[in-house]
Amino acid sequence: YSWQGPKAALQILRDANVDSAFVVTRSGRLLGMVTVDRLVSLIRRRGTYLKDALEPDMASCEADAVVEDLVPLVAASRYPVAVVDSDDRFLGEVYVSTIISSMIQEQPQEEAPDDRGEADESASVAAGEKEQPDGPSEGAA
Repeated sequence: YSWQGPKAALQILRDANVDSAFVVTRSGRLLGMVTVDRLVSLIRRRGTYLKDALEPDMASCEADAVVEDLVPLVAASRYPVAVVDSDDRFLGEVYVSTIISSMIQEQPQEEAPDDRGEADESASVAAGEKEQPDGPSEGAA
């Protein structure tokens, strides 16, 4: 949260075993993102304001963004993309793996003929079942 100092934020990231987190106000408005590296650097310089550790190139999108519009955002960022509402309130985050998985699932499945020249229905059903990655959520700090 924005009122926490860099040491508290660093401890939160380490406890959660993540490299970055989004920073929000008490009302949930997104201020930016901090990373472990930027927090450590700020602490070494004896900085006390979390805003001084905010990542300058943080990507964000609104909740109704189309997957294809997110590709350039995630391609240009090493970090998750923040999802916000029209008032910049933090709603969540989108990972590169989520975008790729979504794009794969949207592609039409091609049916291959079996030995009798008919499509093998069981293969296309099995191919359509995708597991969602259960990676750790970096969350908001």
